[in-house]
Amino acid sequence: MGEGWINNEYEKSLDDAHPIIDWLRRSENISKKLTANGKFYEYEPTGAVLAHLHLANDLFALDHNVELQEKLIIRLKHKDQFGGARYEVEVAAMFIRAGFTIEFEDESDTSQSHCEFTATNKRTNKKFSVEAKRKEGVSLRLGKLFNNAISKVANHTRIVCIDMNTPLDSNHNDQTETCLKAIDKLKSFEGKPLNGLPRPSAYILVTNKPWIWSLDTVPGGNLFVPLAFQMESFDEQLQDPSDTVVTEDSTHIEFMELLQAAYQYTNLPISLDGDNPEFNT
Repeated sequence: MGEGWINNEYEKSLDDAHPIIDWLRRSENISKKLTANGKFYEYEPTGAVLAHLHLANDLFALDHNVELQEKLIIRLKHKDQFGGARYEVEVAAMFIRAGFTIEFEDESDTSQSHCEFTATNKRTNKKFSVEAKRKEGVSLRLGKLFNNAISKVANHTRIVCIDMNTPLDSNHNDQTETCLKAIDKLKSFEGKPLNGLPRPSAYILVTNKPWIWSLDTVPGGNLFVPLAFQMESFDEQLQDPSDTVVTEDSTHIEFMELLQAAYQYTNLPISLDGDNPEFNT
């Protein structure tokens, strides 16, 4: 983010500071408590710590693509653009971990709309047009976001990622049931036109990570709910994507690999490059 930018944000009040600085401050307060009296203590990470470390891990994944990282960092630095840009970073990093290369769409072409980027699977060379949408506010109506996403011009098979951005309830209950209701609403659009035109088929991945809603407490788990919109013979494979063995002849192999990368994303590596520092002494 740049030392100058970070120092400038640190000088701002708590209310005006960028969310990243808020996460850093809260993480630093925990670090001070955990290293009291020269001792180290084990603890369950809070939402602020998870938000901070996952952002660092995602930016590390994007480091191989300088153009992609620089464009997204510019947006990340703007407080009013941060939420949407953060989700794009997450989605792009997920595709990279799943074995895709990423190219931005040509935004200088104003003759038509564009998806966020084109993702190409390195092994199969199949291309996908990717849209990343993050819901704002507490409403669970994902239909508008989805319809906006599939209205974009796409040159390849569509993958739409939508973040619910929804807190857990006061008892930290799992949000699977609520999310499935939202998914059912999306499925109800199948076979129905949009603005007088047939809706295109698409892979959908609905996510929810409640870290930012539990900055000082231990947050609940992440959600990843996949859906094949207007695609046959697919939902059977989604009973437990994290446990599915993906082979060369698997149907929808690229999306299945993306799902596995999404599930693996919930576990942070011991270090950014995956090495165990204890073995490097």
